[in-house]
Amino acid sequence: MTPTSENRDSDPRLAEMLEVIFSYAAGDLKARGTLSDDDSAVDGVMAGINILGEELEANRAEIQRASDLLRQALEYAQTLIRSSPDGILAVDRDLRITEWNLLMEQMCGQVREQAIGRILDEIPFMQETGEAARIRDGFDGGGIQLREIAYRIPGADQLSFFEFLAAPLRNQTGQIQGAVVRIRDVTERKRAEEHLRLASLYARGLIEAGMDPLVTISATGKIMDVNEAAVHGTGVPRELLIGSSFSQYFTDPDKANEAYREAFTKGVVSNCPLTMTHASGKLTEVLYNASVFRDEKGEIAGVLAVARDITERKRAEQAEELARRDGLTNLCNHRTFNELLRDETVRAQRFNRPVSLLMLDIDHFKRVNDARGHQVGDIILKGLSDLLVKQARAVDHICRYGGEEFTVILPETGKAAAMQIAERLRAEVERRPFEIGDGRTIRITVSIGVATYPKEADSPEEVIKAADVALYAAKDAGRNRVCPYKAGSPRWDLSARL
Repeated sequence: MTPTSENRDSDPRLAEMLEVIFSYAAGDLKARGTLSDDDSAVDGVMAGINILGEELEANRAEIQRASDLLRQALEYAQTLIRSSPDGILAVDRDLRITEWNLLMEQMCGQVREQAIGRILDEIPFMQETGEAARIRDGFDGGGIQLREIAYRIPGADQLSFFEFLAAPLRNQTGQIQGAVVRIRDVTERKRAEEHLRLASLYARGLIEAGMDPLVTISATGKIMDVNEAAVHGTGVPRELLIGSSFSQYFTDPDKANEAYREAFTKGVVSNCPLTMTHASGKLTEVLYNASVFRDEKGEIAGVLAVARDITERKRAEQAEELARRDGLTNLCNHRTFNELLRDETVRAQRFNRPVSLLMLDIDHFKRVNDARGHQVGDIILKGLSDLLVKQARAVDHICRYGGEEFTVILPETGKAAAMQIAERLRAEVERRPFEIGDGRTIRITVSIGVATYPKEADSPEEVIKAADVALYAAKDAGRNRVCPYKAGSPRWDLSARL
């Protein structure tokens, strides 16, 4: 039974209480009844109604706050999805599209309004890549794994590469209600990886094409990589070389360690001579060159070292040296003498400095050979060579001119100084006994002719002639003496001697 207007009018308190109740029913939770101090039953009911109103109002505010937070979260998520650098879409259990961001529009050529509500199979990009079928299979228990695909976007000249990743959407009971799919364009990354792969292959090809052993060395001196030439040069398989100590493949490990440490310190090492050992015991002379290489951060990652085999070069140098030396005395031979004298006269002319030439001849050497034999003659020639080398200055050139004749080229030396040097050499030869075996000795003397360029000759050939004329003047004067070239001396035709 509902209260009538008359009842409400006859009991104002009851009327007020009903008004509050009707306000609550109408959604106005702020209405409150007036309480009196008579502790009546109506007051108790009114107090209860007011408390109920406060609780209802508080609940509604909490619900509103929760609703606002949920709305803000959804708006934030929508912003993230739409501004994502990846393509993002969502589908329900029937593969009907429920979300479609800006990147999906660009990839597939379908704007959001056109895509929302369509079945995923109806989008050519998703159908042609097989992604729609894969998501459907995932719903049926097949799982949805990360994968990459190549796809030519309509109108594009080249293939593009995409990375697909899908995650199921589940309800509160764990049942799959749909899926969220992330599609990332990895074309630039794939191209960079391909460029890096090709660059790596190119670098590897260059390394393997090298004829010289090449290794990379860590900061601790361990080999990190080698080429086939290093395997061949050491006789050690690649798998055993890698991780082993770099220095153990040289006859002087300390010197090898010092060289690679210098590379780390200075950044480069050039032409360090080392001897590389082969597993068979064979030794190879090499020149070690190294430089540091750096990682992508610019930090030193190791040392790249190349060992250049110089065996053939050393042999050629030795052969060349032998060709320049006299076989008995190891002095420069006649050919080398001419080269040295030519170089020194050119230098003397350039710097306006003198160069002098001594021509020595062993006195009565034929008698020694005839009386003692050629073996003793060879001993005398070798002993005289050693004496001249020890007595000469570091800048002087001692040569065997031929037979028992020797020459001494004196750079930057005038006539007076040359005469002093020649006299000192003559006196030393006369003073020294030469051992010829079995405790026997023999004494010899030499005659020396002295000539100076450019004062007395204007060419290498002329200075040789002048020194030779002076030598024969010394012999004519009684031997065992030094004679300078004098202008006006008879010049003999010495072309056969030159």
